[in-house]
Amino acid sequence: MKKNKQADSIALQLITLCNGDDDLQKKAEIVKQEFNLVVEIESRINHQSQLMLNKVLHSTRAMDTSMRTILELFNAMPRKQYSMGSYIAQFQKGKDKCFGKLNGNLAYRIQTSVVEKRNKYLHAAGQYPTKQEAEQIVNDVESYLQTILNLI
Repeated sequence: MKKNKQADSIALQLITLCNGDDDLQKKAEIVKQEFNLVVEIESRINHQSQLMLNKVLHSTRAMDTSMRTILELFNAMPRKQYSMGSYIAQFQKGKDKCFGKLNGNLAYRIQTSVVEKRNKYLHAAGQYPTKQEAEQIVNDVESYLQTILNLI
């Protein structure tokens, strides 16, 4: 099985951040499993459209859980809001002595290149990303998560 070094690095950083908090460390381990599934499913799913949909699913689930885990770690979860959009908005606010502010232009790019595309493909029957679109979403997820981790 091929490895994804950037995803492995992100998962390791998240696991290390959560060291000492068993619940959050479990979530960080789940993020690692989701990233592993992005690679593993290539040998399990033969139908191209299903394969690409699953890559988008697992990579964006990893992103969603990563952002939530970081916000929970720093007691910065938005009240009763459990969506990537609300997490992005919270990262834009930053939190003193915990993490810096996410740039507004970058927040917009995350919203449009990951969140909206994820919603397009995962919330509408019959919608499938091309291989190029799916790979771009996976790459964007990894890049943006690394940027968010760099705010800490």
